[in-house]
Amino acid sequence: MKKLLSILFITSLLVSCSSKGGDEEIIELSDNNTITEFSILINNETVQGVINQDNRRIDFDVRGADVTSLTPTISIPAGATVSPSSGTTTNFSNPVTYRVTAENGDERNYTVTVNNTPFSTEKDITSFSAFIGSTEHIGIIEEMQGTIYLNPGNIDLTLFTLEIEISEYATVDPASGTTQNLEGPMTFTVTAEDGSTKEYTLLTNEPEVFGISGYVGPQTQDILRYYSGAVFTIDGDNLSFSFGEKLFISDGTNQYDLEVLSTQQSTGGMNSFESRVKIPESVPTGVYDVFYQRGSYIKEHTQDFDIDQNTPVVNSTNQTSYFFNDQMVITGQNLTPAIIIPSNGSLYVINAPSSTYNYMLSPDGTTITLDLGNNQLFPSYYGNSPEVKNILLVGDGGRYGPSFQVTFN
Repeated sequence: MKKLLSILFITSLLVSCSSKGGDEEIIELSDNNTITEFSILINNETVQGVINQDNRRIDFDVRGADVTSLTPTISIPAGATVSPSSGTTTNFSNPVTYRVTAENGDERNYTVTVNNTPFSTEKDITSFSAFIGSTEHIGIIEEMQGTIYLNPGNIDLTLFTLEIEISEYATVDPASGTTQNLEGPMTFTVTAEDGSTKEYTLLTNEPEVFGISGYVGPQTQDILRYYSGAVFTIDGDNLSFSFGEKLFISDGTNQYDLEVLSTQQSTGGMNSFESRVKIPESVPTGVYDVFYQRGSYIKEHTQDFDIDQNTPVVNSTNQTSYFFNDQMVITGQNLTPAIIIPSNGSLYVINAPSSTYNYMLSPDGTTITLDLGNNQLFPSYYGNSPEVKNILLVGDGGRYGPSFQVTFN
């Protein structure tokens, strides 16, 4: 009887379970096998790949990277897997295939390509301008020399705003847009994307001496000879003295400023100047070099100056106005064996002995006598009015001395 009851209970239980079969829950597995995000840390920067779901491509455009050992971070749907897995260090020198497997087992392949362009080596200044207010001054770039020439002329050079164009991906120091003092040479360093550098030297109103007056005797000398206190002329480009520039001489130890008596623009162009300068009477005997200084910029002119402190001194002349056949008598100290009288665009060098002139210098150097027997020395010979002449004293070897003034009729 007990056995029969057990059979009936089990049968009843089976029938009860069968009657609930219509409420059973069915779980469907996802077929999503897309990569939604793919990033790589390159040169210490997280770079996102461009995903093309239609072509199943992921592309990176990078520069100068080491792509042989990169670790990507990959985002995929929940339940899916990717191989190689996120966080796996991979060599991207060539395209790499990633396989994404959906939860239901469906697979999709993505090709990941890292297009790596080497860092640029270009490091050129392609244009250079400097502005004072709205006025632009354009620099001339000599690429082979690595030099930029800027010639704005006789203006204040301390507050220029720069506008510099350089190679793509490069940088320059000092930078474009900065305000700079361009009184002297400046070095601009251009750094290419790959870290290599190139330097340019900026020369602003580069001074150049191309003429120094000074009698050098019958033959050209390698050295200019002057007396202390001598006045002479310097011609050159950009030799302006409007903003504190100066000329000085130095023997390597001592420095003496030349006195600028006058400066005027010459016919050589807008940057050409002619200056009358004087050697200080205190300069001792010696050999000197001449220098031009603008701010901290100093340029040497390659011409030696031999200076003698035993300067001739004219105390008086016997007349202030002379005619043809007059005798000129000059008195003073350390008077010279020659004088120069300018006339009609020429310089007449008069010394002893001479068959044309009766020129005499006293043994003690205190008196010069000269018979003015050459009518070409006088303006009246050319039909001109009387003229005040600067008569130059000239020492041995053509040494350039001081001058004095008298009138020739």
